[in-house]
Amino acid sequence: MPQTAKHTRLGYPYDLRPMESTDQGHIVSNWFQNVRDKHNGFFGARHMDKAAYGYYVQHQNRIIEKLLDSAIVRILCAHDYSDQIMGWACADQRDGQLLLHYVFVKEIYRGKGFARALVESLRRDNQTLSTTHWNRVCTSWNKRFQKEDRDSPDRLNFNPHYLYEV
Repeated sequence: MPQTAKHTRLGYPYDLRPMESTDQGHIVSNWFQNVRDKHNGFFGARHMDKAAYGYYVQHQNRIIEKLLDSAIVRILCAHDYSDQIMGWACADQRDGQLLLHYVFVKEIYRGKGFARALVESLRRDNQTLSTTHWNRVCTSWNKRFQKEDRDSPDRLNFNPHYLYEV
């Protein structure tokens, strides 16, 4: 396993490391909990009845498992405690862009720049950013840009169609 590197953000020491097989259950759990979260989650999931949500979970779980098998997953963990996961990002390098599938940071660490640290740890140079899963955090990310900045490589582009290739 590659060495982790100590980083500090707002006084919090942390490491970035690749996903280990023991992390997969934790990541899947975070992903589904976040989807159902009334503040951050996927807009439609909150409005599904139990049958529709069950169908969604079944198929989304297959997508997540395939992504975790093939994508780059970066874990943000407490420094010197690699099993204390603070957040994670699941992404691919595709067509010259960083294709984010999902970025998750535990609530206690949100608003401190850890999501940006995860994204930048995966990004090459000044790559264009795209995402296959849109939520309120994506909307907030893009609010920083004015209309004249639409072509900024830092602006997120939504393209769920890459999931058809999974």
